[in-house]
Amino acid sequence: MNGKSIEETMKLQTIKYQTTQKCIQFVSDLGFMMYEPAYFESYDRFVLSHQRVNKESMVKLINPSKEVLLLRPDVTTSIASNIVPLLNDKDELKLFYYATMFRQTESKITGRKQFGIEWFNAKEDEAEKDVLRLILDLFKSFEMPFILEIGSEAFLKTLFDQLSLTKQESELLKEMIAYKDEDRLKAWVKTKSFSQEYRDLLNTLFRLQGTPAKLKQRLHESSLPKPLNDSALELLNILSAFTEKEIRFDLSMISEFEYYTGLRFKVYLENYPKTVLKGGRYLAVNPYGDEARSAIGFSMDTDAVIKELVKRG
Repeated sequence: MNGKSIEETMKLQTIKYQTTQKCIQFVSDLGFMMYEPAYFESYDRFVLSHQRVNKESMVKLINPSKEVLLLRPDVTTSIASNIVPLLNDKDELKLFYYATMFRQTESKITGRKQFGIEWFNAKEDEAEKDVLRLILDLFKSFEMPFILEIGSEAFLKTLFDQLSLTKQESELLKEMIAYKDEDRLKAWVKTKSFSQEYRDLLNTLFRLQGTPAKLKQRLHESSLPKPLNDSALELLNILSAFTEKEIRFDLSMISEFEYYTGLRFKVYLENYPKTVLKGGRYLAVNPYGDEARSAIGFSMDTDAVIKELVKRG
């Protein structure tokens, strides 16, 4: 028993239905088509591509051939592995999904509904702006205060390339950035022989966030090393297309998934502790061949959004 009355239960179901239909209508009007992702994915292939993902949280099964499988750990890789082998480099394909993602703890297995899009062979800049506009319009329609935070995987990749790190150093730095561990990062920088401009950048990395106006001011002051400045300018060019007060940037944004290559974004709801939407530009790879296709997409935690809609009446 969950302690809810029949009225509360049916109100929740009604809001779930309305929210899902709204999302579907939004993306269908933009030419996205429904796609049902596979339930299972190879454990070996998945962890090889996503080494920083918490493997203990994945739901594992063994098939009759003794192969270890994962129960839908990530929709993006599932769709990419099935779609990329069928696409040539000129086929533009716009898909959406509404699917359950699975995780486990020591005591139970949980499933959470996600709604998302995947846009293959999408034109850069134009598609980025279209997807950001879609997210802004969708969350405005929910009539809840939100923040759309935007970062750049290209900015961080350029930073890592310029620092010439070993694989072990690179993984350690990614971990410190992911946890926003400023004290540990500063202590680590002291042990390295980086140039002063990169030492200064790493020591102030977590301050590279705020409004687009703040990013523009920072770039105007030319306080970033040139390769990083150029990468940040690309992000500013995208941000300049929007005037919404909900937009923020964070140049230290990093993902546990390795496939992102460019623009990254997250959505936060007011007084909700976790992100309710994540996505960005990524490289969709064919796990059975050498093909790779540029794509952009996002996944939204619809359970979290619905929970907040119910709470706010």
